[in-house]
Amino acid sequence: MPVADLMLHRCGAGRLANLSFDKGFTRTADRELLPLYVPTVVMPKRGRKNAEEAAAENTKEFVALHRQAAWSRATSTGWSITA
Repeated sequence: MPVADLMLHRCGAGRLANLSFDKGFTRTADRELLPLYVPTVVMPKRGRKNAEEAAAENTKEFVALHRQAAWSRATSTGWSITA
């Protein structure tokens, strides 16, 4: 992933605590490679998920980071969100 490569190059491996992506930005190779450099990767999968993927996306940490990233994107683009 070009963006992830750029972030890892600028910050260095092991310096990022987590990395979050929008739905649809998933590739099997990226899902396997990114956890080697970033402890927590939030990369929701679009469409039908198998039991393992669904369980991974329903963990407290995944949900919290995904919501935090969505909130950050929404507030930075000027969307109006009520909590």
